[in-house]
Amino acid sequence: MITLPALVITLLACAGAAVPGLLLAPREGVGLRRFCYACACGLGFVSLLLFALGTLQLWSEGAFRLIVFALAACGLLYPWLAGLQPPRLPRWSFPGWLAAILLVALFALTLLPAAAPVTDWDGLSYHLAVPRLYLQHGGFYWIPFIHHSNFPFAAEMLFAPAVAAGVPPAAKVVHWFHYLLASAGAGLLAGRLFGKQCGIWGALAFALMPVALWEAGVAYIDLATAAYTVLSCLALVEAMDGEGDRRRLLLLAGSLAGMAAGAKTFSLVWIVLGAVWLGLWLWREHRKVKELTLFLIPSVAVCCPWYLKSLVLTGNPFYPFLFSVFGGKGWDEAGAEMYRQAFTGFGAGRSAADFLLLPWNLLAQGHRFIDGDFLFGSAGPVLAALLPAAAIRLRGRATALAAIVLAHTLIWFGLSQQTRYLLPVLTLASVIVCAAVAKEDLLARTGKLALLLAGGMSVYLAYALAVPVFTLLTREITPDSYIQRYVNSHWVVDYLPSDARVLLYGETRGFYLKQEYLWADIGLSTVIPYSSFRSPDEMLRWMKDHGWTVALINRRFAAKDSPAVRLWNHAIEQGLVRPLGGADFSSRMAAGVELWEIP
Repeated sequence: MITLPALVITLLACAGAAVPGLLLAPREGVGLRRFCYACACGLGFVSLLLFALGTLQLWSEGAFRLIVFALAACGLLYPWLAGLQPPRLPRWSFPGWLAAILLVALFALTLLPAAAPVTDWDGLSYHLAVPRLYLQHGGFYWIPFIHHSNFPFAAEMLFAPAVAAGVPPAAKVVHWFHYLLASAGAGLLAGRLFGKQCGIWGALAFALMPVALWEAGVAYIDLATAAYTVLSCLALVEAMDGEGDRRRLLLLAGSLAGMAAGAKTFSLVWIVLGAVWLGLWLWREHRKVKELTLFLIPSVAVCCPWYLKSLVLTGNPFYPFLFSVFGGKGWDEAGAEMYRQAFTGFGAGRSAADFLLLPWNLLAQGHRFIDGDFLFGSAGPVLAALLPAAAIRLRGRATALAAIVLAHTLIWFGLSQQTRYLLPVLTLASVIVCAAVAKEDLLARTGKLALLLAGGMSVYLAYALAVPVFTLLTREITPDSYIQRYVNSHWVVDYLPSDARVLLYGETRGFYLKQEYLWADIGLSTVIPYSSFRSPDEMLRWMKDHGWTVALINRRFAAKDSPAVRLWNHAIEQGLVRPLGGADFSSRMAAGVELWEIP
């Protein structure tokens, strides 16, 4: 569990990023809008700074601590530097105040899982593991067995200081902070399009989504892409509305779009759709189309370092995607096919009828849109309930935004139907549904009641997510026991010899290992030439020659039909290997984890 001082410093550092972000944020206004713009920009600046240090091989714990404490100091100074005045209470109606209370409850409850030890699969596999490997190396390098390390890593750069300081939960708190930014961005955009009274409803409509609640407590990056996308859209709408410095707003919109694309490849779609939207508006308004470059140049400039890094290290700017076009170091057709099957295996169908039923399917069949059979793949009831009512009330910019949301969803629908990939689009969709509550009539009152009911259910869900953390707060269990509850292989951390070099089968969550490790499954990397082994003896000889001493097989997740696992089963049956240390692991077998010593 993160300590209170570490939590405070992390939150201050996130907020303190707004100070350098003031360089690009609009000069007018001193409230929430300017803070969100400045904070998102500042986090982008920090990410690019850490990218530069990584490229120059200057990563170190000392450098990261200096950056974090400088940002925390900026967090204390921001109110003075930004000229903030004492806040005034908003003029919300009674339902609006109820929505605000629900929103605060969601933020508070989701902070508890965020502050707990890291147990999520992808966080331990690469979101945190890769920054740790980079830190051990002093900067970026080619990691032959983690192809994810060549994804755009802008958000993971913000996790790196937490890893360096030995406080992994702080990385989750950083991601939770993006949950606040995304919710605030949705509220600001809803207020912009439908009136200030709709702002609180836009924020609640996004914050209550089950998938957003779950992501707020894990070390993923999708809430970061959601925050940058919705704030980029807000700046674009303000630029088209002609309020404030249009050029600055277009530069801001482009920079935030680039930050989203620097965090996830799928967010390149927003750059294209945003450019099309802006280009059509410039053409209709008979303005100079060259203003489009004010959006495109910063968007490309901010995200391209990650694609150039991948190009230099692998030969493929979109590695490991588009392998048939660009190829890629350490990858093959088998890996590309594995990815294709994995990514197209999500969703409830790909027909036109399935697309029309998508709002309902995202509510009723959320488990089909996410890894694991659980509720948190769902977008919740708001979209299914309010989108039809909102559609009949769309006007002006909101209609254009709805078209963008539709186009973005269609592209997602044709690629990989994972709800978490859709979070940036869901953030914009939560704004669209506010059209249903914009007027003071029966439909609006019914829509607000639906949002309050959904918000109440989401508070209960957030509480359910927080309940396991209470045992940590009361010290009923230790952090290691908490991690072991979700990571069945965690016990090996203290069991393995310090000098062991470990091959992992059916297990990629290597973050907590103190020893050198390698993902050894076929399809995850091409480091081990399994196709050349004619017997278990040859496999073991190759592994010994290359210095590997232990094989960890997580039977809960290892593919039984994998040629590599079959070779290991033959080696075990023939007595060619023995349990590590000669121990009897029968008491551990309930966890499904085996450790075999390579002779």
